[in-house]
Amino acid sequence: MYSVPECVLDLRFNIFHAHGLVTCAVSIGHEIGVDVEYVQRNINYHMLAPTVLAPAEMHALNARIPDEQSRYFYILWILKEAYIKALGVGVTLSLNEFWFDLEGAGPQVRLTTPSSDESERWQFVRFDPTPEHALALAVIGMPDQSLRTNIQWIIPSVMMQKFDDMG
Repeated sequence: MYSVPECVLDLRFNIFHAHGLVTCAVSIGHEIGVDVEYVQRNINYHMLAPTVLAPAEMHALNARIPDEQSRYFYILWILKEAYIKALGVGVTLSLNEFWFDLEGAGPQVRLTTPSSDESERWQFVRFDPTPEHALALAVIGMPDQSLRTNIQWIIPSVMMQKFDDMG
């Protein structure tokens, strides 16, 4: 009989995809959220930003030069999405109840309303896995531990065959 290692019993994961890229974040014992966006997408972030960003984020966005604003918007957006996915509340949490400070060593969540959550118990990591994608990872419950990440690129064999046929 096969026995499952105890650590596997507390396995957590979150998965998301955007325009040709699938991400899966896995953790043992800690809630985790991941979001990825295709940043070349043609959206009017000027119209969307006031509905999804908190006032402090809007101020930081507007302080950027125009050429940097779209990318900055996506960074804020993916961090917010990763956070609410790790919380497990989806869009039931108002996006104005928290905001992200990107000025320090790493992204920090700031809570704008009293809540049972504490920003100190969160860690966030941001990646640019391709020039066209932005990715954020949120992990809860590791305030005294350094967040280790291991990124693996996997191209399904069906796709590899297509690449081989092209070459």
